[in-house]
Amino acid sequence: MSHSLPAVVLEGMRVNGRPIALDRLGRGKVSFPVPRSATGKADSVTAHWTGTIRALIGTRSDSFTIRVPYTIVNPLNRSDK
Repeated sequence: MSHSLPAVVLEGMRVNGRPIALDRLGRGKVSFPVPRSATGKADSVTAHWTGTIRALIGTRSDSFTIRVPYTIVNPLNRSDK
């Protein structure tokens, strides 16, 4: 008895609601500007970006979302300059 997995077709990726380009292997590169609210603040500020991947799995379209935290370090306030 054999069992086959449904075909998966990548429909697109987004970061913070904006579409991102995919390479020929279906990989996307995440890049975005530093949020204006994070500049001129303390030594570091925690922020996050949200990514969404849309894929057609068999005959069903699904979306997968991930929230990724990151830290913005203000180089002007660092003591190890």
